[in-house]
Amino acid sequence: MRARNWTGTASAPRWYCVAAGLFLGTRAITTLAAGASFAVPGDGWRSLFQLAAAAILAAGIARPRAARAAVAAVIVIYTLATVSELVDGTTLLGAIPVDMRDRLVHPLISRPGSDRPGDRPPPGHAQPPRHRHGTPRMMQPSTHRRLRPASAGSGEGHHRDRAGRRRGPGKPLPPACSA
Repeated sequence: MRARNWTGTASAPRWYCVAAGLFLGTRAITTLAAGASFAVPGDGWRSLFQLAAAAILAAGIARPRAARAAVAAVIVIYTLATVSELVDGTTLLGAIPVDMRDRLVHPLISRPGSDRPGDRPPPGHAQPPRHRHGTPRMMQPSTHRRLRPASAGSGEGHHRDRAGRRRGPGKPLPPACSA
């Protein structure tokens, strides 16, 4: 895995995937290791619910383009769980027991959906213009090739780019921009 896409505002969904995924995965595995029951309602079903959410978040960690979708899916699931707990405070979907920890954890996991961290700058701070993939424009590779005048005798009006390749006739760069 590359170190790319882990910094800046575009990486907030990936960091959410890491934090929430580790929390839910650790909680599910320790509950299963302690001998969770799969009776209805049972802690085993809660662990499977948490492992499913952790698996969705793992997809967001592995694929940066899927991070926002993974976060959105988990936020929707846990928002629905929070609302369901308001209706029936003892079980979720009739199989997953709800305790005090769940009443605290479920709203916390669904909370970033209302803030959408990284989508807007703090008050008084301007953000650089963004490319369609979320990278600031000033960090995008140039989409045009800079041309230099060719060496003497290589043909009228032809230029060479930075790599020394001969390019067809075109306008040479102004003196301030030449390399």
